[in-house]
Amino acid sequence: MREGLSEPRTLRSRSSILTALRTLTAKEVSEADVFEPAIPRPMLKNISQLQSRLPEFPTAEWLSAIRNVRGALTEAMARHLIDQAQKALDADPVLAERISEVAIHAIAELAMTPRLLQLSLAGHAWKTRANALRMLGRYLAALEALDASSDRFEESAYCDSELAQVFYTRATVLFKMERWSEAAAAAEKARVLFDATKDAKRILQLRFIEGGILFERGDLDRAREVFLQLRKELPDRNHEEMLARVWLSLAACELRRREAFAARHWLSRAKRVFQKRRSAAELARARWIGGNLAFLEGNRGEGIRELRAASRDFQSIGMSADAALAVLDVIENLMGDPEQAREIVDLARTAAENLARAGAAVSTQRAFTYLRDAARENRASSALVDAVRRHLRRSCTYPDDAFTPPDEERPT
Repeated sequence: MREGLSEPRTLRSRSSILTALRTLTAKEVSEADVFEPAIPRPMLKNISQLQSRLPEFPTAEWLSAIRNVRGALTEAMARHLIDQAQKALDADPVLAERISEVAIHAIAELAMTPRLLQLSLAGHAWKTRANALRMLGRYLAALEALDASSDRFEESAYCDSELAQVFYTRATVLFKMERWSEAAAAAEKARVLFDATKDAKRILQLRFIEGGILFERGDLDRAREVFLQLRKELPDRNHEEMLARVWLSLAACELRRREAFAARHWLSRAKRVFQKRRSAAELARARWIGGNLAFLEGNRGEGIRELRAASRDFQSIGMSADAALAVLDVIENLMGDPEQAREIVDLARTAAENLARAGAAVSTQRAFTYLRDAARENRASSALVDAVRRHLRRSCTYPDDAFTPPDEERPT
């Protein structure tokens, strides 16, 4: 994916930013230690209102407005913006990326902040931005953000735990890029630092990556063993979200093993947690798995509905690549039914349009256009859908690669 997945809307009222920022004065924002910011509740409400409007305005306009309000830029406010970006990751990664971008620029202008503290803050902001970019499928940009984060943590003092988290995040990005050996190497670097800092929770998270790599490589039995062991080691109360992700991974394993009953069991448990926590991205993934599981159970209608809903959910939070992958699953399951030919054409066309708006690689847009035309001419097949799927995954890492349809699908 290219930079610029979401274009900011036209600035409607620069004065509205200034009006909200007038409350961000030196008297209201505590200058307490940044790791324990004491921001009054009225201040938090004003900041939250600002954040809810952030996608409407280009970052440059935000920074210009902030500079015009005396005392608005403080360490406490910077830390709060980072925290809010982290909280927005799962529900709205586009917003999380924008907030972290504002935080990065704002931190650079904290002239009175001690250098080591400024570096630490910047490291956290860049890491948060990397996580948002990862969720949006912008993997190359995520790796660049992680480079910036690690540079700052390495220069700052006493940041071994934070640097380990950067290696962990790098491992998750490389995992999504299917660069397995590099992901394993990054995970090992993180493990060494987590061991040194005695961070048991993060060490367990590294095991999750190990299971994911085994799953993607097709070693389902060993992946399942890793996830089952993690399930036993994770206490319910302190690791609820991670435990739910383990359950979802077990559901994916059982689905691929065609064990429908076991898959439904783990999926139901995971969905309850994600619904309670309002985890938008994880709920979309659960619906994606649930849609394919419904087909395995013989419920074609439910399968189509769930896959469509998963695609819409992904699209609504800016995860266009995952939305397109879910659409491909819908198309694959509609193929073979002559009455669905028009629907396949419409799905492929809409996916191409959504990817174009999201700034996807031109070759990826062309792949879906090719699929649309093939469906219109009754030339589409599972082989072509799989070729488009592989290209979509690869384009997140190699956006300049051209789409090459399978030989049997080339028009004569």
